[in-house]
Amino acid sequence: MTLKADLMQTREGAIAWYQEEAVLEVNETICRLMDKKKMTRAELAKAIKMQPNQFDRFLNGEEILDVRAIAEVLFHLGYKFRMSPLPIHPVPSKEKQ
Repeated sequence: MTLKADLMQTREGAIAWYQEEAVLEVNETICRLMDKKKMTRAELAKAIKMQPNQFDRFLNGEEILDVRAIAEVLFHLGYKFRMSPLPIHPVPSKEKQ
């Protein structure tokens, strides 16, 4: 059984999986837009008034930014924040044992 399949057996595991998936999607999107704009991590960190090492921790998934901070990062990359939620089928119903 894969890690995902194992986690998806419980509500708590599914929540953890989808949280990590969301963090990865945000970070990958920001990195892709930075490449497109040819902006370095240091330049973007400076633009949002964040220490470069803290911004690195965010992009590495070690720190989480709130929605306002993500919107600011995207603004400096020439984009706006937009959510596109997708339905979960089926929603795991078992509680963690």
